[in-house]
Amino acid sequence: VSTQSTGVVFFLWLREDIIVRFVMLATSPSSSPFIYYVNGSFKTASESFIPVRDLGITRGYGCFDYFRTYNNSPFTISLNVERLRRSCATIDLSIPWTQNQLENIILETLRKNEHVKEDKGVRVVITGGVSASSTILPDDVPSLVIMVEPLPIWNPELYTNGAKLMTTTVGRNYPTAKTTNYIPAIASLKKSKKLGYTESLFTSGALVLEGATSNVFAFLGDTLITPASHILCGLTRKLVIDQAKKKYKVEERDVTLKELLSADEVFVTSATKRVMPVVQVDDCIIGNGKVGERTKIIMVLFDDLCHKKSNL
Repeated sequence: VSTQSTGVVFFLWLREDIIVRFVMLATSPSSSPFIYYVNGSFKTASESFIPVRDLGITRGYGCFDYFRTYNNSPFTISLNVERLRRSCATIDLSIPWTQNQLENIILETLRKNEHVKEDKGVRVVITGGVSASSTILPDDVPSLVIMVEPLPIWNPELYTNGAKLMTTTVGRNYPTAKTTNYIPAIASLKKSKKLGYTESLFTSGALVLEGATSNVFAFLGDTLITPASHILCGLTRKLVIDQAKKKYKVEERDVTLKELLSADEVFVTSATKRVMPVVQVDDCIIGNGKVGERTKIIMVLFDDLCHKKSNL
């Protein structure tokens, strides 16, 4: 859909489970594209690039983190930078920036994008940089890219009617690090989407681990359980646990697939999904097949927290 009178072209991409809205700022003099930070410079998205010999491209060696804004206020930025630095340490990716330096660069990048009034997603990527000797080993001069982008808007029916998960035995290398290697997630999501599922759920033996792009929770009565090991500990997961403890007993521990399938309620969490209820895993209907009342309370608690923090 386009509105030529304003010079702004709107693209609306519809899929069964997600609605992604992207605004391409075109010919209007008062509008401009998203601004990225790339290795010390601010550039438009179309002007942004890293060398093709960067180890992030040739070897898949890199880490990233992602957060969103609420009311254009950066949400969990300090926690995200801390996790990014931990991820880099986990894969032995040397970085020269301090916590404060990274936060300041991110905040400056957001200021460069203040002309975009909608809430945004922020993706911070650190790669191994160019290897001068063209070998597999980095020269410890990493690349830093910060991308500001539109938020995905999930189909509202997923929050009223619930989502469906498909289990998979595919797993991630370095599960505690948020690396740029998303091959397991992409492979499993391509299959699950084709079969009509919203998200893939990684399992290992009898245990449930995490979603391809989310963390998973289950209510057993008034006790909320969530896997604790061999996962990426999401920051939305952390905040949900903190809020849930105000009303429920919370257990972070190993969770079996049998427990999950017999749970009263299930939901997943992520920065973009927030708290998304789940009503089906594989062919198994969870509880009564409807969004659970406890899950609804968690959804409200989390949304209230997000908007409270953004208004501080």
